[in-house]
Amino acid sequence: MLDLRQGPPHSLSNRPPLPVAATTREEECLERYVVDVATLDSVLHRPDTLIVDLRSNVEEGEGYLPGAIHLDYDNLIRRLGAIEGLIPQPAALSRVLSSIGLKPWHSVFAYDDETGAEASRFLWSLASVGHTRFALLDGGYEAWIASGNKTVSAARVNAKSTYSVDSYTTAVVDKKEVLRLLGDENTVIVDTRGAGEYSGEERRAERGGHIPGAVHFNWMEAIDLFGDGGLRDADKLRIKLKAKGITQDKRIIVYCQSNRRSAHTFIVLKWLGFENVSAYDGSWSDWGNDPEMPVEDSLSTKN
Repeated sequence: MLDLRQGPPHSLSNRPPLPVAATTREEECLERYVVDVATLDSVLHRPDTLIVDLRSNVEEGEGYLPGAIHLDYDNLIRRLGAIEGLIPQPAALSRVLSSIGLKPWHSVFAYDDETGAEASRFLWSLASVGHTRFALLDGGYEAWIASGNKTVSAARVNAKSTYSVDSYTTAVVDKKEVLRLLGDENTVIVDTRGAGEYSGEERRAERGGHIPGAVHFNWMEAIDLFGDGGLRDADKLRIKLKAKGITQDKRIIVYCQSNRRSAHTFIVLKWLGFENVSAYDGSWSDWGNDPEMPVEDSLSTKN
């Protein structure tokens, strides 16, 4: 299944088959955006599999998943003054993706050791360029180790490819688009930061608070923190989201401080079957530092 609302993918001709079979559209969504350890292990040595390690600090003695390529998270973001999380310009992201040997037919699996946030930012970047075949490893590196699977001592180094990026899909929205959609009854803006950031008590920009009308859903609510560290039950998450007005018939725009945490929510929503999902890349580091943007908080309501 191709997510046409996320824009046209790269050429699909002569691609290897999908690594995971699906019998229904929903099952396909669930299996493509998030995979468990057993599923990844079963496709580990397929020629169309590309595994990307997004861990920031690999300790001495720690290994890598077999065949994994390491990618520095900083390569995925562009800073502009106080704005922290912008997506790189297309030519720059093209160089990054080419540096890991990415090809249009690759099925990409990403993991980290930070509850999936950095791996999700990478996968959101793929969605932003129209690469639709990707999945997050549920539970990340810790889940792989806990399952007793083997690791290797060094990351793989791929020959560079030529992966062209000319523009971005609707997976990316900017400040102007968010401002235009304020008050739109068919759009739900979701703030995935902590409660203190949302209320304005914790300030990480010139102004605290949240985008007017934004619904609060802490990204960590999707994670079983007291269990195996993987994602919570899909049906329970749908119920929780529905109670907040986050439903599949709406356009969903997620944001946080720099689209790291909200990228995780982007992947979770795609996993749950939401089709029309976007992420505001500049997030609060952009909005909260612009004095022209309207703000709501729990202290003064509006300012």
